[in-house]
Amino acid sequence: MYYWEGETDDEAARQSMIDMYGADEIENSEMTLPSTMNARRPEWMIADNAARPSRLPARLRQLLAELHDAHAALGKCDPKRSAWHFDFETVCEYVPGIEECATLPPLTLVPFDQFARELDDIGRHGMEMGFMDFCGLCPLPDAKRIDDWFATLRAGARFLDCAQALLKYDPTRR
Repeated sequence: MYYWEGETDDEAARQSMIDMYGADEIENSEMTLPSTMNARRPEWMIADNAARPSRLPARLRQLLAELHDAHAALGKCDPKRSAWHFDFETVCEYVPGIEECATLPPLTLVPFDQFARELDDIGRHGMEMGFMDFCGLCPLPDAKRIDDWFATLRAGARFLDCAQALLKYDPTRR
């Protein structure tokens, strides 16, 4: 267990887990604490070791800027008119059993070798029950809303495309 409600020190994380799950449950678990996670981070993940943006390869700077811009554009979209939000109750009406699926996306930007146990824990439910892979189910009461829906679909697809380009980028290949 390692959901600490944003806490970053061990004692606050432990208290958060006790508040969430109860003391008995926590005492009998193999709880991962922030210090454990921090100890396994590779050197390049520590902010003090990060290169200044000006020292990064030009293509990497460009990909990061594109991802940032795409994320900002997606964040400006009205969630009530977004192709990336859906009404959970409506989905459950149309797709029996979907409420059992994992809501976390099957995507990670952390090093797998160092955090394999946590990634397995996060992904296990989705691998066993499936992932809730829905977008675009929202009411369109009038024709004007269709343009909004397509605009948000485009913004989200651009964000995913930028993330994919960053994931595929290999700075050792030119």
